[in-house]
Amino acid sequence: MDLSEQVLYCIRTLNDAGYLCYIVGGAVRNFLLGIPIHDYDCTTNATPTQMKEVFRNDRVFDTGIKHGTITVVIDHIPVEITTFRKESAYKDHRHPDSVCFASALKEDCQRRDFTINALCYHPEEGIIDYFSGQQDLHNRIIRCIGNPDTRFEEDALRILRAVRFSAQLEFSIDQDTAEALIRNKDMLKYISAERIHDELAAALSAKHCAVQIFHNLEIFSVFLPELNQLKAEAYDRTYAAMLISRPDACARMALLLYQPQEDDYLASAQTALRRLKYSNNDYHAIMTLLKHPKDALRTDIDKRHILQSAKDILPSYLIFRCALDTSLNYDQLCLDFDARINDCYTLDRLAIDGRDVKKFGIEGSDIKTVLNDALEEVIAERAENTKEALYLYLRQKADQR
Repeated sequence: MDLSEQVLYCIRTLNDAGYLCYIVGGAVRNFLLGIPIHDYDCTTNATPTQMKEVFRNDRVFDTGIKHGTITVVIDHIPVEITTFRKESAYKDHRHPDSVCFASALKEDCQRRDFTINALCYHPEEGIIDYFSGQQDLHNRIIRCIGNPDTRFEEDALRILRAVRFSAQLEFSIDQDTAEALIRNKDMLKYISAERIHDELAAALSAKHCAVQIFHNLEIFSVFLPELNQLKAEAYDRTYAAMLISRPDACARMALLLYQPQEDDYLASAQTALRRLKYSNNDYHAIMTLLKHPKDALRTDIDKRHILQSAKDILPSYLIFRCALDTSLNYDQLCLDFDARINDCYTLDRLAIDGRDVKKFGIEGSDIKTVLNDALEEVIAERAENTKEALYLYLRQKADQR
């Protein structure tokens, strides 16, 4: 593995002090798959106290000290290092009752979720694989380490992680693991909405998400009971739209919640998004998509109206619309909207402002009304966006009062 100087420094420094240290988890998995590595997690038999002594001349932060994790900052680059841990009891299906440090690497790997996430690496020893993770990578399988029921009872979020990894990597889920997912799905009720939201968003951003979500609808219905309302026709429509949609978490969430056969689907969508603690920005983005599922896209005027309401979320909007209507071409629409992006469709682009309106004797709340009316005239190509043309419009409005 091509490790950074900062990671190598941490490994060598701990090794020179007599401790073990390995890269573990996602970085090793991604290296073997030949896909980008976003960060490196190190694990060691040194306790946090011992690590702080070893790195006493470096900047060290207690980022997760109660779980055995410190962060060492080398040349402004942070490196997380965690002490080997072993199994302990879990009361809430998410957090261990206590953190128990281990002395052996295998013990630490044994407590992890899936075989492909328990792979380790050392610059001198190479790959360490206790649970046939490399074979599962080769066979493209997600498989729990040991008893899958035990793994999910310890941390129910692993149920969603299994589906998410399957969607991201386009791996199948081992049969024993898949059956345990369904058996233990109700334990997701113990997981915070914030953590579920993060896993859901990651799954929705994955290329293979449609297959995994719809093959595991029982699981997703635990925290998205709105999916239980999908009748046969709606199920087929939504599944087909998800299959062809581009990876975009907001657009795909909107597709899941778009149920026009239900009179109150907008209210239902609002409830679902608030329940899952969506940020205000994502909430408003998804609701905007749901409110504009069939707006016309034929003329330049149509496109200006879309830009007026959805400019900030245009990629999501176009993905959503193209998934619902296969006659639309995403690439062509992008070009069409690019050609209109500098048009006037917001008040700040209008050639007049409130001061201009006041010159015609229009005051108070009427100012904004008149400005919005003027903007619509420009959008609809009934008036040019110039002071001269809009002054003529304002004079007409004043005369009508």
